[in-house]
Amino acid sequence: MVLAYAPPTARLDLAALFRTERAGLFAVALRITRQPASAEDVVQSAFLRAWRARDTFRGDAQPRTWLHRIVVNEALCWRRAERRRELRIPTAGDATPLEAVFRGPSQEDHLAARELERRVAAALPALRPVERDALRGLADAEGDLQRYAAAAGLPITTAKTRVCRARARLRAVI
Repeated sequence: MVLAYAPPTARLDLAALFRTERAGLFAVALRITRQPASAEDVVQSAFLRAWRARDTFRGDAQPRTWLHRIVVNEALCWRRAERRRELRIPTAGDATPLEAVFRGPSQEDHLAARELERRVAAALPALRPVERDALRGLADAEGDLQRYAAAAGLPITTAKTRVCRARARLRAVI
């Protein structure tokens, strides 16, 4: 018996695939966007992208894998665009006055920073001496890891490791 070759697009029933995989695709998009409405938009836009590109599906991967990858790419593009929207400088037409945006940290920000400083100072004695030294050395170097490593006479990788471990331990203690 000879099987006739059918191109991958002939075997690809995108509408049926989307109906069966929709819940899983939504879950993937939700994990990336963390917003149900945005995840729904991402899945819909991914389906449209897949529909437009269905003739380019070569069949190298399973159709559900191909569709999953399109959803992931769409969600990552959405997240990048969301970051750009957050960083956008407001204009005079925006609802928030420019003076309020550029006024600086609020009273609550100052209080939160002081509370964090108090908690860090209280947690420092619980750290090992090498961890305390790493954090203090980095603070003395104004956050410059290379300067800290040079001042401590350590290779950069050792300095990175010590600072990383000290920060992790500090977070655990706080």
